[in-house]
Amino acid sequence: MRSAFVLALFLRHFVVPESSVTAPVSPERTVPSAVTVSVEEIVSPTRQSVAPGSQRVPMLNVSFTAACDGDVTVESIALQRRGLGSNDDIAAVYAMEGTKRVSQSRQITDRQGNVSLRLEKFVIDACASKKISVLVDFTATAAVSGEHRFILDERSDIDAGNAAVTLKKSTVTQTRRTVGRTQGAINIEYVSLTERVRYGERQEVQRIRMEATGEDALLTAVTFTNRGSARDLDLRNFYLQGGNRRLTPVASSLEGDRIRLVFDPPLLLQKNEIRLFILRADVRASRSRTIDLIIEEPSDLENSSVRGRNRGL
Repeated sequence: MRSAFVLALFLRHFVVPESSVTAPVSPERTVPSAVTVSVEEIVSPTRQSVAPGSQRVPMLNVSFTAACDGDVTVESIALQRRGLGSNDDIAAVYAMEGTKRVSQSRQITDRQGNVSLRLEKFVIDACASKKISVLVDFTATAAVSGEHRFILDERSDIDAGNAAVTLKKSTVTQTRRTVGRTQGAINIEYVSLTERVRYGERQEVQRIRMEATGEDALLTAVTFTNRGSARDLDLRNFYLQGGNRRLTPVASSLEGDRIRLVFDPPLLLQKNEIRLFILRADVRASRSRTIDLIIEEPSDLENSSVRGRNRGL
C-alpha cells in the first residue's frame, strides 16, 4: 500500500530562451449530437483490508464504449461512497487511466458521500473503449474497521455532453476495510536551485529533499506537474539524479503538463533518512513559457512501505 506524505514549499522558476515558439491552433472538432456511449461498472467481489494512511487503493473500474456514430468526450463522473465508515476516512478520490492520473483529487465534503471527478481531456474514439480506475487515499487517522465502497448510481452521474448514456451497474461490491497500524509518511521539501534555469541541455529544473518517517519506503515512480506555462516539447529528456548517479531512465518530454519518471531499480528510502534529488531536463521553451515543476498530489509519489530489514534493495 502507498504511504501518505506532506508537500511543502513550492518555487517558481523562469526560463531564459534563445528563440520563440508559436504553436499552431487546431480547428475544433464537431461531434454529432446523436452519438452514444455505454458505461459499465467493473468490480471484483472482494473485501480487502488496508492500513490507515494507504494510498492508491483501487475502489472501482469503469469501462466506457463509444458507438460508431462519433467520438465521445466524458467531462465528469459523479460517485457515491457507501459502507459503514466515515467520509472523513478518505483523504482523496481520483481517477487513473493506467499509470496516468486523469482527474484532480477530491475530498468527500458532501454528507451523503457524493463526490464528482472532472476528467481531463478524456475522449473515447468512435467504435473504441477506454477504462478508468477510481482510486482513493486513506487518512492516517482512518477509523479501524471502517468499510468503504464506491458506486455509480444513475446514468445521469456520467456527463458525456450531448451523447446518450447507458449504464450497466455491477451486481457485486468491492469493499475496503481499514485495519492495522498506520502507514509511514514521506516528507518533501522543495530546495532553491543553484542557478537560474536557462535554455539548453541537462538543466537543473527542480531540487527536492525527501525524508521517510515511521518506516522505510520503497520508491517506484514519481509524476511531476508543471504549474507554469511550458508544455509538451518545451521540456525534454527528463531524469532524476541522486548525488552523481542517475536514478531513472530518461523520459522523452512532457505529456501536456506532466512527466512520469520510474525509479530503476526501485529506490529504498530508509526511515529517518534524508536524501536530495535533482530533476534535470533539456529546456527548449520560449521566453513566454515558465517552469514550476511540483509533485501535485500525494499519490503522485508512488511508493510502498517496507517492514522488516530488506536492505538489499
